[in-house]
Amino acid sequence: MKKIKVLVLMLILVTLLDGCGNTSNEASENTQAATTSSKNETASEEAGLNESEDQNTLENAGSNVLIAYFSRIGNIDSEHEIDAVSSASVVTQGENILGNMEYMAELIRDVTGGDIHFIETSKQYPSEYDSSDNNELDVYVNKENRENARPELATHVENMDDYDVVFLGFPNWYGDMPMAVYSFLDEYDLSGKKIYLFNSSGGGGPRDAYSKTSGLEPDAEVEKNIFSVSHSQVAQLTDQDMQDWLSEIGYGN
Repeated sequence: MKKIKVLVLMLILVTLLDGCGNTSNEASENTQAATTSSKNETASEEAGLNESEDQNTLENAGSNVLIAYFSRIGNIDSEHEIDAVSSASVVTQGENILGNMEYMAELIRDVTGGDIHFIETSKQYPSEYDSSDNNELDVYVNKENRENARPELATHVENMDDYDVVFLGFPNWYGDMPMAVYSFLDEYDLSGKKIYLFNSSGGGGPRDAYSKTSGLEPDAEVEKNIFSVSHSQVAQLTDQDMQDWLSEIGYGN
């Protein structure tokens, strides 16, 4: 009788131990499953972060692009006297007055995401409205051209090495680039960079801007197809016009 009781007790003990073992295994499996799930969630979050970082990289892809421009607006000493209605050098947007080249530079920035740099001279130019015969600016600029002057610049690009692409904009002054643009090209070695020119004029176009820019930056790749438009047409330009030009010249390919 005692032997039977002992056997019964042993069977009960074995059953209890087996149940504990199963519970332990289930707990272990649950822990492993939770760990695996946590790892998967972490991996998913990291993938999402990487995807976000990649998207940011794409959105900031234009950060290696510099859009430098020279404009009469911002470089004359009586800007407040400009007649925004009749002046061919400005674009009006509501209460804002933009120079032609500033407006074109902003359109290019819209498409490329580049950084804008305004080429400003240390000594401002006289306003063409400051004299009775209305030609003081013309006389000054004509003298600069004859002397092949290099006006001192007040603004500088501190991180030029960071840029692979340079858009350079300018109006025609006496059938040439403004002398301040030559100062800009003299200041920087643009070797290895791609240079794209954009221009506004009274109808004469950019003239020999390509050959002169290539001569000053012989180790840069200067695009021959210059975006040029007459002063009177600048205000009608849109982002799509810039996109069409960039597609035409194979920008980004």
